Amino acid sequence: MNLIDLITKNTDKIYSKLKNFDKKKDKDLKFNIDLNKNENLEFTFVGSGTYGNVLKVKNNTNEISIISKGDY
Repeated sequence: MNLIDLITKNTDKIYSKLKNFDKKKDKDLKFNIDLNKNENLEFTFVGSGTYGNVLKVKNNTNEISIISKGDY
């Protein structure tokens, strides 16, 4: 499963983290979605625009077909 599939599969978890985030009051939002004991995806809120919220994703998994481990 590639990184995009992993993110898509966890959309509900990502949405639940964003749902209570108040961009006007909180400056930073950073959270992890754990995939298993040793792997996770690290999300950082970058901003929002016409098409929705923008998140930067750090790949902390062994899946490297799209993004190398440790890269965004």
